Amino acid sequence: MSREICVRLYEKMRAIEGCPPVEIVMTGNVDKDPREWREKQPGSEFAHIKTKEEQETVKAKLHDPDDPLKLVIVRDMWLTGTDIPPLTYLYVDKPLKGHGLIQAIARVNRVFPGKTGGVVVDYIGIADALKEATHKYTQGGGKGKPIGDLSEEAVPIFFEALESVRKFVSPGVDISNWRAKPKVEREDWLADFVGHLMGPDEDAFLNAQARLDKAYQLVKHLPNVLPLANEALLYEIAAIQIKRYKGTGGGEGKPKNLEEELKKLIDRSIGAREEAIDLFEKAGLEKPDISILDEAFLADFEKKPHVDLRLKLIQKLLEEEIFYLVRQKSPLGIELSKKLKETIQAYHNRVITATAVAQMMVEARKRLLEERRKKEALGLTDEEMVFYDLVENMGVGVFSNEFLAGLIRKVVAAMKKEFQIDWTNPHRQDVLAKVTLAVKMVLMRENIKGEQLRFLTNAIVEKAKDKYKDWPLEA
Repeated sequence: MSREICVRLYEKMRAIEGCPPVEIVMTGNVDKDPREWREKQPGSEFAHIKTKEEQETVKAKLHDPDDPLKLVIVRDMWLTGTDIPPLTYLYVDKPLKGHGLIQAIARVNRVFPGKTGGVVVDYIGIADALKEATHKYTQGGGKGKPIGDLSEEAVPIFFEALESVRKFVSPGVDISNWRAKPKVEREDWLADFVGHLMGPDEDAFLNAQARLDKAYQLVKHLPNVLPLANEALLYEIAAIQIKRYKGTGGGEGKPKNLEEELKKLIDRSIGAREEAIDLFEKAGLEKPDISILDEAFLADFEKKPHVDLRLKLIQKLLEEEIFYLVRQKSPLGIELSKKLKETIQAYHNRVITATAVAQMMVEARKRLLEERRKKEALGLTDEEMVFYDLVENMGVGVFSNEFLAGLIRKVVAAMKKEFQIDWTNPHRQDVLAKVTLAVKMVLMRENIKGEQLRFLTNAIVEKAKDKYKDWPLEA
């Protein structure tokens, strides 16, 4: 409702620990504005009063779903001429009427992948004004009816989503009294329940549970939904546990304290306590680290409970370790990733035993450890190791480890000076030529000549075209 409120809200939000990036978009008045409004703000690259170009930069950030900026505090701007499809929530805390209200709501009604609809969070009471504006300014002629109470509309959606989630529960599993079990028994039961949900269908379960949760938050206070609180909570606990052990390659970070987060979740849901469990402890694993994969682990593998759960947890840890190598286009990472998928699939098809899967994982850990030690001994980065392995495996000449490591460091540094956006595309042949020349000059300075020079240059440039095609994202 005022620019002063915008600034106060910004300061309150930034004072909250862990607050993500926030920006203000509002007009300025040189004669009246406090000087600090035109100074760069902590946690931002801009001042509160932004130039037109800076406002466009903020808008571009909101267009990018991968950009960390998700929240913008707006005062009397962006109601028209602004189309940002990823925007989902509009928080309204000032009176809006008529065409201005319709324009404001239109900011969040755009279609975007993964977005189920725009949500208007009304802090001041605009429902009547919205009905009036819809009647006056839309082609519906008043026939359409804005939803006044979302919970009424969400009930059938909730029950439909609930049935979708129930399909992932193994036949014969009784979830009706899971909360009534003694603590130790309940934790074992939860570990098994989560373990059965992990596997090939876990992403489908997570998507179904996410849809259920959205509807549940709107209807959980209703009399016909209250008896289902324990069931909804069970699925949410399972989803959080799976996300934690799913691996962080997808970008979601692990909670700093899962137990605390779960307790907060449960407290918020139905006032429960002590539902947080440590799946590693229940599966008989000492710690969430692939260092547990050794011969002692293998010898003891079949003796502990929850074999399937133990395999799935170790699989997630190993996938995390391999994921980074795959991103670096490492031959070892690609090989192990393929081998792990094939082994798990064979286990699911009952072709091999759980012990055989564990044996494969132990061997994979040994190879990862050897690769790490080799990299450290050579003093190379992960991306440099990709080119080191390439040349080493080509058998083009007898190079000492030290010479080859030094050569690769120089080659990678020289190429990076020449890379540009879209440098592998046909219309950027001039950039490709510069990269090729940079590689050739390094090799020639190291006294590599003739056929070997041509062979190595082509191989290194081809590998670079694959590894750095998305430059600078692969920087």
